[in-house]
Amino acid sequence: MGKISQDHKSFLNMAGEFLVAAELNRRKVQAAITYGTSKSADVWSFDAESNRAIRVEVKTTGEASGNWVVGDRALVREAWDPDLFWVLVLLPSPHPDTADTHDELRGKHSPRFFVFSSEEMGRLMSRRDDDYRSGFRARHGVEFAGPGVLKVPFQEAAPFENLWRKIESRVRQRSGECGTEA
Repeated sequence: MGKISQDHKSFLNMAGEFLVAAELNRRKVQAAITYGTSKSADVWSFDAESNRAIRVEVKTTGEASGNWVVGDRALVREAWDPDLFWVLVLLPSPHPDTADTHDELRGKHSPRFFVFSSEEMGRLMSRRDDDYRSGFRARHGVEFAGPGVLKVPFQEAAPFENLWRKIESRVRQRSGECGTEA
């Protein structure tokens, strides 16, 4: 597959953000996307009863890619933010222009979501970064200099598919309540 244009990436990213906000709202969790180049989150989710707001980072890829580029913001080795989540969106090609909507065809064109707490994403990216750096050192005899390109392959995201309960329970958790991210 050739190089993906910046326009295509923008459409893909925006579609993923809207889909995540829509899925949260569908689950009765208030959510809204944010706009701009200096935003602190792709999606903000909030609950009026608990008075809690959480940030959701969204990374979207197409079905041909097989992985998500998450960048070095995900590389956190400690001090994870319990009010930050990552949702990876696998966006297949759009449904063809046809009235044929049997379940198999419809499902083939439905987005898939993989939900990570900041700790889960941080641990995964730390491990992947450490593995890459040790392999580089073994192959070249020197340390890798640079941030690298942090990616999550599909097979490592698969166990996190549709784990929306993490976001649902955290956003509804009142300040001062004990509990984990589930």
